[in-house]
Amino acid sequence: MQNSAFLETRKCQKSSKVSKAAETAQLIVEQSQTRAKLTQIETDQARQAAENARDQAIQANQAKSQFLSRMSHEIRTPMNGILGYLSLIPLQRLEEADRQNVQQATDSSLHLRQVVNETLDFFCRQAGEISYQTVPFDLDQTCQQV
Repeated sequence: MQNSAFLETRKCQKSSKVSKAAETAQLIVEQSQTRAKLTQIETDQARQAAENARDQAIQANQAKSQFLSRMSHEIRTPMNGILGYLSLIPLQRLEEADRQNVQQATDSSLHLRQVVNETLDFFCRQAGEISYQTVPFDLDQTCQQV
């Protein structure tokens, strides 16, 4: 009888150990699943944040392009008008001081238009939207203007 009781006790202990091992294994599986779910949630959140950042960058780039387009029109149009009116002034009928003033206004307007063009060209180069052209110029005159 004692032997039978001993074997029964031993069986219960083994069964208890197996049961505890199964519970431990189940806990480990549940923890792994929880970690996997959290990792997936974090990955989804990171992906969403990246998509939001990309969308914001696209919107900012579009806003910049719209601004530059407006700036181009709002500055170039009046500048071309000024240059047009300055070209209508008959220089030969003016006194020397007035002639110099008109010439200075013309040169300054041309310079400002060039600065605007170069600024806009810079932004176009940044966006990859520029075409290059060959323009003849007088090197001596350019150097004197500088």
